[in-house]
Amino acid sequence: MGKIKNSLNFYDCYKCINGQQYQVKILEKSQITQTKQVIREIQILRRLNHPQIQKLLEVYEDSNTVYILFDKFLGHSLKTKLPEYWNLSEKKQAEVCFKLLNALAHIHSKNIIHKDIRPENIIQLNSQLNNLVIANFASADSKEKGKKRKVFNPGYMAPELFQNRNFDDKIDIFSLGVIFYGIFYCKYPFEGKDFRETASLNEKCEINFEYPKKLSSSAIELLQGMLKKDPTQRFNAQTALKHHWFINARSKEQMKGNMLGAPSLSTIQEKSEIDISMQERQFSKQQSKLRAKSVDTLFITEANEIEQIPLHQKIQKMTIVQFNPSKSNH
Repeated sequence: MGKIKNSLNFYDCYKCINGQQYQVKILEKSQITQTKQVIREIQILRRLNHPQIQKLLEVYEDSNTVYILFDKFLGHSLKTKLPEYWNLSEKKQAEVCFKLLNALAHIHSKNIIHKDIRPENIIQLNSQLNNLVIANFASADSKEKGKKRKVFNPGYMAPELFQNRNFDDKIDIFSLGVIFYGIFYCKYPFEGKDFRETASLNEKCEINFEYPKKLSSSAIELLQGMLKKDPTQRFNAQTALKHHWFINARSKEQMKGNMLGAPSLSTIQEKSEIDISMQERQFSKQQSKLRAKSVDTLFITEANEIEQIPLHQKIQKMTIVQFNPSKSNH
């Protein structure tokens, strides 16, 4: 009961009265430097509903603190697990990559840019190797927004972010392409000896696709399409999902699945689409409960919450046994 050891550094994990475990992002209002950014993150998360995307459950606040309650993530980030994915067969790698790309397509379909796709924000759900989740939407923006803030993470950035120019959701495609490169090669394409050299390599974007590990030509073609330096030539999410690498992997998996009873990639896609459809219907029913409103001196208030309720009662409603708020800059 209470706080649980957690491998992610941007959430605390709690076990609740009903035995369920949740991730809780705890923000002390005195430490929050950008109120609009917190509100934007919550609004964006409420628009997303996909099995491979971090799921927002509830938002609570008192006079001093904002509590953002997420579904549990008990696994590690891809940053610490890369060799395990490199050791997978190419067909298994295709399954993992397809799920992540499908999640990114969902994000972009909601007119959202994540802007911070990197290994630390790709999390194993329940420690399952083939079940990765895109997390941490603190930097995300709406595509409709005028001038968008850049996120500077050398090693994973689209090259256009180094220039004083506009950008779109294809920056996420490039960053996910870097992740795929890591899964295929067990190293990333822009690895300098220090921050400055890494940034320089990233900006030049001269990628070596030759490496001892044997890869199919179609896998390399997918990478090349996602990692184009020119964003106008780069794949978007829907184009990448239709790439023949996934189609080839799907047909091979189907043949093997017919013999061994294993699920094929097409089955995974169909199940994913059904799950998303069902979740979106449930999501729309819950919208009235989850809709937030801004108040001058507050950050987020649930529609049915009233500020006079003492904190301990709010926590009880939230079914959290114990809070130990940690200071968190946002």
